[in-house]
Amino acid sequence: MTMKPCRVAIEGVSLDLGAAHILRKVDLVLEQGKLTALLGPSGAGKTTLLKVLAGLERPGSGRVRAEDLSWSDASSGLFVEAQARGVGLVFQSYALWPHLSAFENAAFPLRVRRVPESELQERVAAAFDLVRLPLAAQGREPAALSGGEQQRVALARALVYEPALLLLDEPLANLDAPNREALRADIRRLQKRTGVTALYVTHDQNEALAMADSLAVMDGGRIVETGEPRALYERARSALVARFLGARNELRGVRRDGAVVLDCAVALEASIPDGLLDGEAVVALLRPDELELAAPGSGRQGWECMVTSVEFAGDRVRVGLEGEVRLVVDVPARSAPAVGERVVAVARPGYARIYPA
Repeated sequence: MTMKPCRVAIEGVSLDLGAAHILRKVDLVLEQGKLTALLGPSGAGKTTLLKVLAGLERPGSGRVRAEDLSWSDASSGLFVEAQARGVGLVFQSYALWPHLSAFENAAFPLRVRRVPESELQERVAAAFDLVRLPLAAQGREPAALSGGEQQRVALARALVYEPALLLLDEPLANLDAPNREALRADIRRLQKRTGVTALYVTHDQNEALAMADSLAVMDGGRIVETGEPRALYERARSALVARFLGARNELRGVRRDGAVVLDCAVALEASIPDGLLDGEAVVALLRPDELELAAPGSGRQGWECMVTSVEFAGDRVRVGLEGEVRLVVDVPARSAPAVGERVVAVARPGYARIYPA
């Protein structure tokens, strides 16, 4: 099965619902044959943007183009209906017809298009092979399938007519951890194998980072930042994106004489972004795994704190600290401190991200 991928451009798209500004001049490009993850908190506008691409919502301004074809253009009133766009859509809730078998659910888009029966049988079989749905499950109704099997049927239905664009709206949110991991790998595998252009909507940063060729972070109806996932994870250009991608520890200070001087009087080795003026207030952001714990009196420079919580997470634990500052630190489980113990939190050199406060 080979998809017909296309490059999709969203240009200045805005959408209001009553007095609420849901989308605000959104610009985003989905590159041909690539998977873009759209990441952001609940209410950011992710699902609404997906509906705009699918033709389920009509924007108030801006336009959407697929290669040289316009799908919508508010300035001219052009709007291509959903069924004419050739877009595959996978919902979080599966949205399967309960009275149809898995086979008939997947075959439905082809029956609507009056595909000959012999070709329909071949294409549905190919789609089920692609999503790895067992033969025994293909004749069952959705109520007799597991959550993971239902989502595989939904994927097969979205792919069976070889769409130009595949849209996935938090497709793994309702699954347990083992099924999420298996389907996450399968979705990435099938996207690469088919070459379909895809937009994957999620609020889970681990899903986004693991799957995407490109990452777009959305907040308040706007695209805040886009880029290659590793680049955004390591050096986001904005504090908002760094926080959303896990930089939970915040330390306040100022830029002084070309260095960052923290309020808690601890020196911090970090690169300073261009444009920060001497005396300007800054915030330094660190992830929990970018700090280490040392014993008081070890001579290592850091923040002396008391351990207030220890959360077990397999081979690592998350340690909550309070003292000169409040921090969370991830450490190996075998070296976890006890609640009430005094420790020194030490920033690993060069990891801190510095932003205007």
